[in-house]
Amino acid sequence: MNETLKCFFCSNPATSVAYYSKSYPDGSTLENPTFCCNTCFDSPRIVNQINPVRGGDEGVYRFLFSTIGKWTPKQIGYYCSQKAYQINHLSSRYWRKLIFRIHYIFQPIKSIGVVNDNSKGFIRERNV
Repeated sequence: MNETLKCFFCSNPATSVAYYSKSYPDGSTLENPTFCCNTCFDSPRIVNQINPVRGGDEGVYRFLFSTIGKWTPKQIGYYCSQKAYQINHLSSRYWRKLIFRIHYIFQPIKSIGVVNDNSKGFIRERNV
C-alpha cells in the first residue's frame, strides 16, 4: 500500500473500517465494509448511506485502524471467518488481505535491542 487508504465518501485519509451489522437469533451479520474517516462517520447522512434500514437490532459500527493493529492474528481470523457470522463481507480474500495489511502497518513500534558501543562510551537503543 504505497498510498494512504482514502475515505470512500470524501477522499480524506481513512481512519477506520465502517460496517453495517444486524443481529438475528442465529447470529449477526457484518456487511458493507467501507473505509471511512472520523468526520464522515460522525455525519448522519453518511451513516444512512451505509445502513440499509431493515428493522430490528441493527446499526453502523467501525473498527479503528489503531484497534486492528492491536489485534492478534487469531482475532483477525475470527472477524474474517465465515463461521462467526451469518453474512460476513470481510471474509472475502480482498478484505482479508486488506485487514492483515492494516494490522501490520498500525502495529505499535517495538524495541529491537540495545547496541553497546564501549569505544565511544555510550549505549543507544534501536527502534524499528
